[in-house]
Amino acid sequence: SLMTFGTLGEYYELTAMKASGISLQRIMFPLVIFTAFVTIFAFYFSNDVIGQFSVASTLLFTPVNAFCNSLSQVLMKKTLDLKHSGTPVWPLIRSFIHKILTFSVVPGILLILLLPRILGIYLGDQWTATGRFGQFLTPYAIGAMLSGSLAFIPNVFGKQLSSLLIYTVYLTLRIAALGAGILMDNVYVSVGLYALISLLSVSYQVYWYRNLIIKGDKEPEKKH
Repeated sequence: SLMTFGTLGEYYELTAMKASGISLQRIMFPLVIFTAFVTIFAFYFSNDVIGQFSVASTLLFTPVNAFCNSLSQVLMKKTLDLKHSGTPVWPLIRSFIHKILTFSVVPGILLILLLPRILGIYLGDQWTATGRFGQFLTPYAIGAMLSGSLAFIPNVFGKQLSSLLIYTVYLTLRIAALGAGILMDNVYVSVGLYALISLLSVSYQVYWYRNLIIKGDKEPEKKH
């Protein structure tokens, strides 16, 4: 929650949303609902399972968040410079996406194949479940590197409200995933569906960012 709103504040998206007439309560409502549902999820399953899921998330997303925070600043500056000069932005972003996918696919596959074994060797067999959760979350982590690094795009192109709506749908689907696992009394169903929906959501975000950029690149051509 703190990281989400920290990112929104960093790129002045909260300010832009409030200036557009969106109240802070409306902005926070989806996150409050999601947090309440996660609390129910944590209460339903054992503390050991939740702890292992938390460790898996920390191992994967701490470096991902650090990567996104550092790189997004550079990308945003380059994007704004290109946009102000009338130069197409999409070639820059397309090159970035290709590089991330090229350099992350092989490490991602190795993590999916070996993470439970690695954690079992170094931390003990009781941490094998952490490795299994990590297997589910690895593709999502790779997608999050792309979407997180490009999170400034809606602000650059004035689409903060659309970004909020997409984020609301994203949280709703994640709640549904956790609920399915609770109904089936299977934490791996919850985590698997959560990871799948999260991967699909960040993939859609990247696709939406692509369309925004391409449309923005064409706008100067219409003016001439």
